[in-house]
Amino acid sequence: MIRPLQYLAIEYFNHSQLQVHSISRNAIESDQAWHGSLLRLFLVCMPIQFGR
Repeated sequence: MIRPLQYLAIEYFNHSQLQVHSISRNAIESDQAWHGSLLRLFLVCMPIQFGR
């Protein structure tokens, strides 16, 4: 069974990947967007994981 947080993280990651591909014409811009999405996901999920 997939926990809701993991499911949301997977959905968010997939959505981020689609956003990256949609702007892949500019490699630098897409790379920054992808890392920005991962950073936001990390900042959102870590406090939830540790129950803060």
